[in-house]
Amino acid sequence: MRRIFGILWRLTIALVALAALAIFLVIEDAPLVAAGPPPAPDDVVAARKLVQDLRLATSVETDDSVPVITTIPQLNSAVRLGARLLPGFRGDVNLEGDMLVGRASVPVSWPGGQKWINASGTIPEFDGALALEDVTLGGWSIPPRLALGVAETAANLYFGDGVGDTLTSVASAMQIDGTEIAFSVTLSEMGDNGLVRNIFGSIRGEEFPPPEQIDAAYARLRTAMDDGLLPLAGSFSPYLQFAMQDAFENKNDDGLANAYTAAVFALTRACGPRDFGALVGRLAITTTGPDQEWSADCTEVTLNDRIDSRRHFIASAALRAAANRGVSFSIGEFKELHDTVSGAGGFDFTDIAANLSGIRLTDHFMSLSREQWGTAIASLASESGYIIDFDGIPGLMPEDEFLQTYGTIESAAYQAMLRLIEERIDQLAVHSSGH
Repeated sequence: MRRIFGILWRLTIALVALAALAIFLVIEDAPLVAAGPPPAPDDVVAARKLVQDLRLATSVETDDSVPVITTIPQLNSAVRLGARLLPGFRGDVNLEGDMLVGRASVPVSWPGGQKWINASGTIPEFDGALALEDVTLGGWSIPPRLALGVAETAANLYFGDGVGDTLTSVASAMQIDGTEIAFSVTLSEMGDNGLVRNIFGSIRGEEFPPPEQIDAAYARLRTAMDDGLLPLAGSFSPYLQFAMQDAFENKNDDGLANAYTAAVFALTRACGPRDFGALVGRLAITTTGPDQEWSADCTEVTLNDRIDSRRHFIASAALRAAANRGVSFSIGEFKELHDTVSGAGGFDFTDIAANLSGIRLTDHFMSLSREQWGTAIASLASESGYIIDFDGIPGLMPEDEFLQTYGTIESAAYQAMLRLIEERIDQLAVHSSGH
């Protein structure tokens, strides 16, 4: 037995050494991709159009592939938004004849300074299985089939349930016509609860609550609304207190963090923005979803006397529970950038304040022990206990005004406003509760 353990120990050391050597060999001093500008409103518009086209493809009831047509500018807009979610990441996509070329640079902390892992690959036109050509990693040429296989395996291991295989098989063809790229996609599997849950769960860093737990929390909330236990207008506070108390009383063996997640998902499904409510429904079993008829709704319930603040707050709280702080904040930020050019009025820091208040609520509740929950729930009785007042926070700004005052979302003035909002959130009663 001792000999077996010795062999396993030496094998482990050898594998770690090989992995370290492999990383060392592909580390480079400079990034392959130059730093690009932060996402702009036009990037959000372009990426949103691509997401809508993909969503339409998922909703088509057919076993055949559905065409999705995109362009290089649209793909690069999506890359810029993705880079906002992954600090330091750089990437770009270009066309070279009938080939799609993608490049990426990922920063790596290194003794004495920052290093980079650079990768590139080419996708030629295909009809059938996805293929790669000219794959490089850290300046080293990698056999394309090996690179694709490693990527699939890594995604399967990281996300689980064959996610890597699914993601590399959704496109059954790609044709390039001038500046347009047409993909034939079969995305029905992408709406499968397991895939969505695994991707979000991996970003979140832990397993999601069971679908049954989310459904049960939603059913209890809607039943309370139908029974008249929750108001159909006025403050959102009774809803938030009900959901947190319900989570406290109905936690499963996996703990209060998942009970909180189920409760905040239920709130978002009932009282949040329509798109995120639909996503939450896909994370659950939906036995209490579209087929269940409920008589009461919370469409007139407000937060800081605004319906949109209630939606921003609860959706951001749920996104934080579903993923991480960077994802939840950036999605809200993208929405505000989109509003500057969509006719919605402009960039609104009060929406950002509602988003951050919701994110911080999740940060706080998911860090509490069971003994601290009672005090935290009590602090939710008044809106002033969990969302900041908007006095002095800039409201709607058209694109020209936003650019003149703040420039970009990486400017010093923009970051100073975010710090002011965060400092006010620090003073809320909920964040002094339980400590």
